[in-house]
Amino acid sequence: MHLLGQHTRSDPMYDSRFIDKAFRNQAIIHRHMHKTGCTLAGQPLWTDQENAELLKHYPNYEHLSGVLIRRTKRAMQERARKLGLVKPRRVWSLTEEEKMPPPYKGGAPMSEIIQSLDNKNKQQVYSKANHLGVRRPRRRPRPTGMPIVDMIRDRNFDNGDSPADLNVWTNRKTYWTRPRKYDWKAISHALRILGGRIVPIWPD
Repeated sequence: MHLLGQHTRSDPMYDSRFIDKAFRNQAIIHRHMHKTGCTLAGQPLWTDQENAELLKHYPNYEHLSGVLIRRTKRAMQERARKLGLVKPRRVWSLTEEEKMPPPYKGGAPMSEIIQSLDNKNKQQVYSKANHLGVRRPRRRPRPTGMPIVDMIRDRNFDNGDSPADLNVWTNRKTYWTRPRKYDWKAISHALRILGGRIVPIWPD
């Protein structure tokens, strides 16, 4: 029961008035946009010419920034999504989040992991693993063909440390990650840190 002159949300009269008001508001917005050429927020509407340029040259932002001078890179990206130039982002399902970690932690090839998921790429898998706190198993460094370098890297691996740690300790940027030649200063420093030493052996 309600008072005379008052209407509840379930009343047909209320519904019709609500719908009429919504249409009127929409018509006002359209008239404003048509008259000013801008959205209510003051952003210029995309023209047919701008859309054509985006369709033709996306994602060449260097070129687009010269012809779409009113648009920021972010605006171009958003418009590209609306025009269907960008694939929709794939949301991880609960099943996928449960399926991915075991083979990832077990060291399965990335191609097999991606194949078991629904349209995911390598970067998405790495990002999701990082978010879930899942780690790939540690792998022993590949042999370089330089015996003393390989022995140092193997010893470092057995100690539970990474090549990046060894770079820091020996004041090197990437040497122990990708060694290509003998760096005797780094080798000498690494031997001292790991408690090793070079023993000369003279041929008979």
